[in-house]
Amino acid sequence: MSKKLDVLDPHPLLIAAAQMHSDDMINQNIYIHISPKSKKHKTMYDRVRSVGGIFDYISENILENNPYNLHNGEEYSWTENNGIKNYYITKTKKPIGKLTYNELAEKLVNQWLNSTPHRKNILNKNIKYMGVNTAISSTPIKKSMIS
Repeated sequence: MSKKLDVLDPHPLLIAAAQMHSDDMINQNIYIHISPKSKKHKTMYDRVRSVGGIFDYISENILENNPYNLHNGEEYSWTENNGIKNYYITKTKKPIGKLTYNELAEKLVNQWLNSTPHRKNILNKNIKYMGVNTAISSTPIKKSMIS
């Protein structure tokens, strides 16, 4: 017998804390739950408290990804025409298409659901609210940090 979970409601304080950590990871070029250089925002608890949040239970999932349909290890190149970059896979010359918002969201959630600790966080009955945000790097094929 499966039990239904309540839908997670977005919470503005958690969204702010997620943005803070996503920005921090991009700016420091790190991918980690505990920020080594930040004293005020070192842990998820620190980040949530710093924006005024007080919750009985919190957890954190982070993800590093890119909004392009690019697989790990594939080398890419680009051409530029009037300031617009067109990316392609170096070996095959196949264009790299940017994922739609829904494709990217589905890809990210599936990655979390296929990871036991992340899945436990998402399906935890104690979690009532969520805050998701992203920061995007300035590298040619941008990477995003989602928290």
